[in-house]
Amino acid sequence: MIVLSVSIHLIAVSLYGFSLIFQFVYPSGYYPKPQTDDQTINSTDTKDFSFGWKYKYLTFWNMNFQFIIFAIHLLCDCFKVHYLPSKAIESRFTKHLFRIRDTLFHSVLFPIGWSYEITSSHAFP
Repeated sequence: MIVLSVSIHLIAVSLYGFSLIFQFVYPSGYYPKPQTDDQTINSTDTKDFSFGWKYKYLTFWNMNFQFIIFAIHLLCDCFKVHYLPSKAIESRFTKHLFRIRDTLFHSVLFPIGWSYEITSSHAFP
């Protein structure tokens, strides 16, 4: 069961991490805009880095939060693998990490993810 949990969290961290890196490397999308003669190839579009950039959208916030929570879940799974078979008393660090994981998920990430899914455009046909 631990192997399944670690593999699911590892896949989620990989996918969210890749998509965040992709958003930072290609802020205007994968396909570049056509260049005119008076523009240089190294010029950046100021519209891509305007006020708030992508952080003004709830979708981007949700993606960042999901990456953070899956990374914390992956850390917790790795500490569970280390501590459960030996039945040793968990250290204060792991107890604190589990408490942060639960508090962050229940107070911030679940409500934001839930409200994002309810208000997104694909929820209303």
